[in-house]
Amino acid sequence: MELLKKGAARLLLSPPARAAQAICERLETNPELEERRTALRELLDSAKAQPMAVAEVAIPTLVSIIRKDASDPDNIQLAIEICSNIVEADGVMEGSEHEQPVRVIDAFMQADGMMGALLYLLQESDIYVRYDTIQLLTKLLNKARTEVESTILSNPMAIMKLMDALEDRRTDFLRNEALTLLLSLTTSNQELQKIIVFQGAFDRLFEIILEEGGQDGGVIAKDCLFLILNLLRNNFSNQNFFRETPCWSKIPPLLRLPAENSSFSTNQEAIIGLTLEVIHGCIAEVTSLTSTHPKPLNSTVAANQKWFGRKEILSAVVTLGVTVPCPLGPEKHFLALSVINCLLLQNSVNKQTIPEISISAYMGSAENAVVGCLLVHMLNSQSSQVRITSLLCCQTYLSSNPSGQLSLISSMAPSPFETDSVDVVSVPSIGRQIVTALSIENNASLSPSRHDEPGGESGQLRLWGVWAVCDILYRCLFDNADCKELALSLPVEVPRDAGPAEGLLAKIMKALFEFTRQMFSTDTSNAVYTDLVKACVGILRVLIGWFANHINGLNVFYQTGHYLVSLVDIVSHPNTQTHVQGLTALFLGLCLHFRPSGSVSNEQSSADAHRLDNTKLLDILSRNVGLQNYTAKMDAVKRTEQFRLAERGFNATKHVDALYDSQFAKLFAEQYDKIQGSIISMMTGTRGAKGSTAATKMDSSDSAALEQYKDLIRMQDRELKDLRAKNEELMLQLREALVKGSSVEHTGVSKVMLDAAVAEAKALKAEVDSLRVEVARRGEELSQARAHALKTESTHHQELNQVMSRAQDEIRSLTVAYNGLEDALMEKSTELDRGRIRSSQLQKEVNRLTEELRLEQQRKAPVIVSSDSVNGSTGPDSAQTVEQLTAQLNESHRKLQEVIGRVQSLEEESESWKNRFNHLNADHEDLLVLLAWQDQQMNEAPKVTGETEAQTLLA
Repeated sequence: MELLKKGAARLLLSPPARAAQAICERLETNPELEERRTALRELLDSAKAQPMAVAEVAIPTLVSIIRKDASDPDNIQLAIEICSNIVEADGVMEGSEHEQPVRVIDAFMQADGMMGALLYLLQESDIYVRYDTIQLLTKLLNKARTEVESTILSNPMAIMKLMDALEDRRTDFLRNEALTLLLSLTTSNQELQKIIVFQGAFDRLFEIILEEGGQDGGVIAKDCLFLILNLLRNNFSNQNFFRETPCWSKIPPLLRLPAENSSFSTNQEAIIGLTLEVIHGCIAEVTSLTSTHPKPLNSTVAANQKWFGRKEILSAVVTLGVTVPCPLGPEKHFLALSVINCLLLQNSVNKQTIPEISISAYMGSAENAVVGCLLVHMLNSQSSQVRITSLLCCQTYLSSNPSGQLSLISSMAPSPFETDSVDVVSVPSIGRQIVTALSIENNASLSPSRHDEPGGESGQLRLWGVWAVCDILYRCLFDNADCKELALSLPVEVPRDAGPAEGLLAKIMKALFEFTRQMFSTDTSNAVYTDLVKACVGILRVLIGWFANHINGLNVFYQTGHYLVSLVDIVSHPNTQTHVQGLTALFLGLCLHFRPSGSVSNEQSSADAHRLDNTKLLDILSRNVGLQNYTAKMDAVKRTEQFRLAERGFNATKHVDALYDSQFAKLFAEQYDKIQGSIISMMTGTRGAKGSTAATKMDSSDSAALEQYKDLIRMQDRELKDLRAKNEELMLQLREALVKGSSVEHTGVSKVMLDAAVAEAKALKAEVDSLRVEVARRGEELSQARAHALKTESTHHQELNQVMSRAQDEIRSLTVAYNGLEDALMEKSTELDRGRIRSSQLQKEVNRLTEELRLEQQRKAPVIVSSDSVNGSTGPDSAQTVEQLTAQLNESHRKLQEVIGRVQSLEEESESWKNRFNHLNADHEDLLVLLAWQDQQMNEAPKVTGETEAQTLLA
């Protein structure tokens, strides 16, 4: 029977599959190694030509060979190669042995003992068997990752053998293939990552990188760094383990700068990029630098910051990222700056190390070399990512770093060793760069044509540089009193002639007025206008952060009166942009709030003190702008989308088009409330200040002007009274003229018109009375129609409820009968099955007895014939045996006929039950249809009633 089944199955196979099955049968039956090897070669040829045909029949045989022929490496290699061809095909098998199509990879993975046998082969001493096995596991991992990972997790010795393959120095190809498999294994499974790390992966991988040449290494060194990155990224356990290893000393050589006057090769840049990604993967965490309350770093990230903050690593990363010109491409340069920012974020120890890092090309103070180089990249790089990240690094370094802020402000003083002729490889000092960025000569010629031409990008870049420089100044001056005082007295540019040195305040005010002048110009393009707005906002942020809570600074600011006048002109100018107008108004409000009257220094003359009084400034604002309009301009800034984003914690530094951050939004809101209170109190004091003191302080010109205004008001009041008297007199004359004209000239016409109007009024009254009667009659008819409709609806609902109640009772009774019939039908079906089984058993018994009777007759027939010839009579024993068998046979036939009759009767009874069941089922469905119809009628009844009422109303 088995032979017939195999033959039938073979006939259903395709010709290639039948040939492969024949080879498999030879492999299963032939014990000779050479014969088996020959058969495997033939099977390999078939697998290369027809992999799916071989997969349908050969997988169990291949599993058996891999498990049992471990002593013969050649056969194992051939079997693994056949498996590789099958796995690469990854088709769907539809052979006779499968009821449904099965993927080859699923059949391969589900084969009993297959994965265990492959993992066991990793322990083989034969290098080529291990190499082929690792290749096959890599292919299986790419096709069925979950199954392979779970199998390897259940067999930790496999990881140990893979790590042994990494340390096998006999051949590089085995090590490289094991490295490829480990790379694929560690992409996402953290448990496998931990097992690999505890097998000493970090030490061995850095050894391989060193063997391959370190920074000059090739593909293998890059794969090792990729594997280290996979093991560390998002895996805090492995990061903690990594910190316990001495691998930190092997990182700085991978980040060394190229030789002088040379650049990195593509391969070296790739190695540096991967090393930076390894560091970034350990210390990067999403956090908002500009939020009011920055989120604390994760404890593991903070520990990693400290570990990578060793001076050797930090110095290598910083030098690589800030060197001018940078030897890296824009993408890797951006990555290096991102690593610097992450190393400095909320880490005061690393910030203190920054001044100790020297950059040879920097011309200013050595302790500001890093910030100075960052400014060069921020102001001159063509990559927006590099510019923004350089600014972000400066902000991170200056955040919560008062000594760094003070050092940066003090470095703005011009160096005596700096000249205008700067070498191309030299980095200007911070002061020179800031002065250059804010210089009017550097930004004055931003015409639309230049901006739109290819070279116009430099103009846009310069204006963004103004905003970036101002952002750095704002962070230094915002909450540092020492910096505020130093910035007031520090010259930033030595004049070429014998004039006084120019300070920071004069520099930024000149830039502000020049930019606003260009904004008001009608020739300015939209692109230039947007950049000018951003530059002006940056300068105004510096002024607000500088002079908030700084009375001495405001006294100095008041000494140059034209600044205030020009700022008032900016607020009152109709073409001023909303942000610029609102921030200027806020700064003027700070002047009113933080410099109260009487705060002028003694050195000032009384005339200057009087001229710069806050009351005078408030009077100028009320005349030129209007106090209500003045506060509305500040409100307009708070309603802008940019400001609302900043209030929600938006990071302005990471977006080129952003204007504010959450820190400035909070400052704006606080100062806005204070300014409003100050203006109200000043206005109240001004209105209540009457008496001799106010009179003595008012000069003669103001008194004359006031008297002139009073005389003008009195004269206008008298004229207004005269006009009102004349108006009343004219109204009286008009009324008298109308009365006289009606009584004398139009008496007859008025009488006729009055009679006609009376007649028309009577007709209209009669028509209204008839309409009222008609409305009353129609209302009564409508009430009757509604009462009839309600009565009809109630009767209809009662009838429907009665019908539904009867139908539900019938359904319940039918359901009970239905369930009973169903139970009875099940019992009859069970009894029928038992009868059929009993009939089959009796039929077998009858057949057996019939066969025994036939055999007994055949056996006894020769004996009877022989006895007759000798004795002339039949033996009594044989006759008796035949009679007994005949009797048993008849009895079995009789029982069989009874069972057959019983089965037939049961079948007829079952058929009748089925007919009754179908009949009840049809009745049940009819009742359900009837109920649905009745529900529809009940739902439509209110609608019909409503339509009836509507028709009645229309009638």
